[in-house]
Amino acid sequence: MSLPTFQGTPMPDFSVHMKRSVSIRYALSQPNPALLGAEHAPSSTRGDTTRHAVKALSILKWTDSNIEVLEDLYKDMLSQMVLSPSGAKSGPFHLDNIEEAKKMFLEHLGPRLEDPIEQGAALLGSQFGHQFPAVVVKPGRSFDRQTPTLSYVAGNEPDARTLVVNICLHANAWHSSMIGGNKATIARRPLDRLAKYCLLARTRYGFLMSTKEIVVMRIRGKVFDTSMSCHVEWQAIPWSVNGPYELTACLSIWFLVMLSLDDLRLSGSPPHYLPPPYYLPAPRSLNVWARYQIPKGFFYRHPSSGQREAELPEGAEFEDSPHGTSS
Repeated sequence: MSLPTFQGTPMPDFSVHMKRSVSIRYALSQPNPALLGAEHAPSSTRGDTTRHAVKALSILKWTDSNIEVLEDLYKDMLSQMVLSPSGAKSGPFHLDNIEEAKKMFLEHLGPRLEDPIEQGAALLGSQFGHQFPAVVVKPGRSFDRQTPTLSYVAGNEPDARTLVVNICLHANAWHSSMIGGNKATIARRPLDRLAKYCLLARTRYGFLMSTKEIVVMRIRGKVFDTSMSCHVEWQAIPWSVNGPYELTACLSIWFLVMLSLDDLRLSGSPPHYLPPPYYLPAPRSLNVWARYQIPKGFFYRHPSSGQREAELPEGAEFEDSPHGTSS
């Protein structure tokens, strides 16, 4: 006896695409696409002749901007889970001019950084009982007709705060290895220009992007005015670096945004509400923790990230908390 067969309308094939959750560390450690620049790119950088031109008194290596210090500083944040970005455009990218570099960042790096920045800002705020406005990357905000290539901005106008500014260059025009060479005067020009944008935007942090590297920068000092002298610290990260235990280009930009959010938390009112000269809280050493006494001994907390540890991280220093004890 044969069994009856049943026929009906065939079901269409379909697949469910689910985003994978990964840690912030993993999300920002993936390989970057190739950046292909034009061979005819300029081989020199022009001096700044604007009235806001800045010449930093010193340009020194930012020694504690390294993966060992920063992963201790943001250990809990880096383990937070985020969704793998689905809107990031794939490379390689041909960057023949600044507009194409800007487009690459907005279409590729911006989406990769979006969720990690949002989650990092939420955790940072929770550590200090603070809620940060939404952070977005956009074409540079102008300050007295001076416009960086890109800006990371928190909040909406008119109270938006610039967190990080950027300029883009071709590697044929400039490379960080020039800073210590025999063309030091020319080599410092892009960093002086980036420092100008930082001072005008009232932010301590910026980065330079070329087809070969990211160079992160921090302004030392507390007074933010282009008529005043300043000191600059910098660190270069090759574009090709990847892996979960490396300081990658994406991770370095994420660190800058987190550090600048801490300045935002401490600085209070938007700069345009305050009379000049403009001030920001003094920069902290990233390798110095605060020690708190509790009934069973001590614990350590980093003042910039809120990260807590029972033991002082290897190689770090500490200062006793001005509050002495903590529950």
